Amino acid sequence: MAVEVWEQDAGLHFLMHLHTELGDGALRQRAEATGLRLDTAPQHILVVNYAGIDMERLPEGLRRLAQIWEEPSCMTN
Repeated sequence: MAVEVWEQDAGLHFLMHLHTELGDGALRQRAEATGLRLDTAPQHILVVNYAGIDMERLPEGLRRLAQIWEEPSCMTN
């Protein structure tokens, strides 16, 4: 999976850069279809806030997030 995580001086969040051919609108639509609200910064950058995260719900959230870019055609090399 082509993802970069940037966490330097991030505080209670980190940045996740997705290497994908999908537009940000398409990423948000895919997230909605899995029940996630996704906000993107320009160029496929997600701001992931982990303050107050419910650790019991984390595995399901990560599974849903992975569904957004599961199709091989949506990822670049």
